[in-house]
Amino acid sequence: MASIKEIIEKEHQNTDKIILHKEGIFWKAYERSKLLNCYFAIMKVQFS
Repeated sequence: MASIKEIIEKEHQNTDKIILHKEGIFWKAYERSKLLNCYFAIMKVQFS
């Protein structure tokens, strides 16, 4: 599991990727990754 500092550093540099972080049995997205994921989900719904 990545530390909060590592997650913040990765997300700060992130401009075009969805970065998933494994926490226990779950995968989570934070900050820009989460926003990109929501954006792609909305686009998928609009064009389906």
